[in-house]
Amino acid sequence: MTQANIPDITPQITVTRDDAINLLLSSIAMEELGLSHILNAEGEKIQYTLGTLSGVSSPPATINDILLINKSVRDTIHDVTRVEVVLQSKLDGILSVIGSSENTIGSTGATGATGATGITGVTGATGVTGATTQLRGIQVQLQDSDLLIVGPGEPVIFNTIVNDQSLLLSYNTVTGVFTITETGVYYINWWVSTDGIGGGTDVVITFSIRTSAGDDVRASSPLITNQMSGNALLNITASPGFPVTLQLINVTDGIIGYGITPIIADLTMINVAF
Repeated sequence: MTQANIPDITPQITVTRDDAINLLLSSIAMEELGLSHILNAEGEKIQYTLGTLSGVSSPPATINDILLINKSVRDTIHDVTRVEVVLQSKLDGILSVIGSSENTIGSTGATGATGATGITGVTGATGVTGATTQLRGIQVQLQDSDLLIVGPGEPVIFNTIVNDQSLLLSYNTVTGVFTITETGVYYINWWVSTDGIGGGTDVVITFSIRTSAGDDVRASSPLITNQMSGNALLNITASPGFPVTLQLINVTDGIIGYGITPIIADLTMINVAF
């Protein structure tokens, strides 16, 4: 497993409300990145025990070895799930605060200096109005669907737009394609309820956030019946292919079954840089 690639995020820490929100969202992204590497390590642990880890020779595993590894991975997944609940609560709290508010930041012109004794100087001109800042994002879900599976190489089709607070982001409920029309840094948090994998050789479920700009941010789970989650922090820049499109893709070589639950999958994307 490669070491975690920590994005270069250096926000200017001031006393503004927007900067505080940026820092909170960045902290969630960093924690999610760490959890994704923990889950990836657990998946490789299972592969090593079973002798299926590419490029590594492992000793034959006994039944006792497999049971011990299974317990270790299960305990780790339980701990990660608890942390995910806390992070989701933290993210929901931030989303409830920012809503669709816009804050116009202006500056006041300087007052003229005092003239000679007894004479007041002329008042300076009023400064220009500051730029308008928007806090922008979109949330979609796959709800109460007749879809039972997602095939290899196919996208998760979210059929419900829960909240859309951005003119920079759009989503097509037929194709499963998000479109980003403005450059900036975007944080994505998602989860999918899964129930089995079959038809291929992969034993670990893997989804990927893929963009037309070449991004491929993957998350894996060694548990095939589970609510698995992932995240991505993308720096979208102008390119010949702009605007940029994005999908959540099943990148295993098998068919992934969806869990039987009212909400099958959820994805939230927020523009975190202004």
